[in-house]
Amino acid sequence: MRMRKISGQTFAAIFIVITVAFSNLLVAPFNSAQAAVDLRRLVFYPVPLATTLAVAANGDTPAILRIRAAGKPDKAAVGAVGPLLQSIAATRENEGPYAATLIGQLVGLSQLYQQNEQHEEALEALELAARNSRINSGLYGADQAVLAEHMIASLLALGRYREVEDKYRFLVDVHDQQHGGSVPQKAASLLQLGNWKLQSFHRNLALPDSGQMRAAGMPLGRLGNQAVVNTRFEELYEAQTSFVDAISLLIQDESWTDPNLFALEQQLVRTFYIDANREQVLANPESYGSSRESSREHMRRSAATLELSEQYLNGEAAYRRMIGYLKKDPAATTAAIAEVMLGLADWHLLFGKQAAAEAQLGDLDNFLQKVRASETEVRTILQPELPVTLPAFLDSPISTKPLLDNMHFKGYVDFAFDVKRQGRIAHMEVLGSSEGTDSSITDRLVSLVRQARFRPSLEGTSSFGVRYYYAY
Repeated sequence: MRMRKISGQTFAAIFIVITVAFSNLLVAPFNSAQAAVDLRRLVFYPVPLATTLAVAANGDTPAILRIRAAGKPDKAAVGAVGPLLQSIAATRENEGPYAATLIGQLVGLSQLYQQNEQHEEALEALELAARNSRINSGLYGADQAVLAEHMIASLLALGRYREVEDKYRFLVDVHDQQHGGSVPQKAASLLQLGNWKLQSFHRNLALPDSGQMRAAGMPLGRLGNQAVVNTRFEELYEAQTSFVDAISLLIQDESWTDPNLFALEQQLVRTFYIDANREQVLANPESYGSSRESSREHMRRSAATLELSEQYLNGEAAYRRMIGYLKKDPAATTAAIAEVMLGLADWHLLFGKQAAAEAQLGDLDNFLQKVRASETEVRTILQPELPVTLPAFLDSPISTKPLLDNMHFKGYVDFAFDVKRQGRIAHMEVLGSSEGTDSSITDRLVSLVRQARFRPSLEGTSSFGVRYYYAY
């Protein structure tokens, strides 16, 4: 165990996109020579201090990163293809090439191909099934949505992204036509489309400048305004539009308890935050969630401008709608309402509006007193064992993550630190680390923690002891 005191210094940006693209890098033993590569692949899993989890032997790949090599045959799937092809041939001979019975058989065949990573063959089978569905049930038959979703899986595996988007748009049309404009189904498909556009926005940020970025500093524009000048941000605008359309449908239908309503609002908030940080997003797509002092100062300076004020107000309105939905739901728990109220306080804090954040925390305190929340419930809500990184709706290498069964980590680092009222770190100390933990790993974690912003406590400064397990 290594004892170490950390002094203040400037560190690199926090929000790093973690990928597992090259399996040979993942399975190689860690050493200092690899630090330049592996440090950017580190993912930290915070748990309460002294929590003991399994650590992998040197050189082992963490269970969460074990994936089947692309193209490796699935023996069971390979063995099942032949008999199913014979069955399909018999059905064609007995019932004709357009028989409805073939739809299910072709879907089954496509799933075997997908298990075997034969996605071109899977798409051929699905296209034949879609053709038969159209012949038997029309363009928007009951099978079309399921078939489109199966196609999306293979198109994604093949990297055919334009066709993926076409399928998501087709799903919106299917649910609009097939169900006579069924609100829940159409809202769900709009959520899928919006999520895809948001993913596409992030993916395209990594591409070289296409020459269409000269207007990057200009605002995205109000919702509903078609004059979007930045082609990369146009996808963000399209995601916003999908989310807004779906939310409007559910509100008009008074579907306050629809399971997708919260997901839509949360994704909409994410787009507002990205738009508000437009300048930083373009400058450094991988770390626009950074809470460096320069970033906070930029946010405070920009808060008075029209475009940023609009995004701040749009996000605030989304949080207030979410609180309203919960108050209309008799099954809503105190914890659920409190979490959204905390989210609104976070939102104020992210935009440098300390007074508004404190006022919102006061409203939360009043709410908890009004509903007579128990002391244990209040402590759980306001004094969690682990600090919440902000923005809570963005993943970061040090944010809380689900722990899967049988996960094995490469090691851990123990931390103690205080979080001040403004959500900033004070009095941080590295208490120790697991055997074999390289100093560069500890330095990387120190960097991430120091520049992170955390949710402040209603009671003021709060203290945390955190063990950060890591995998890469």
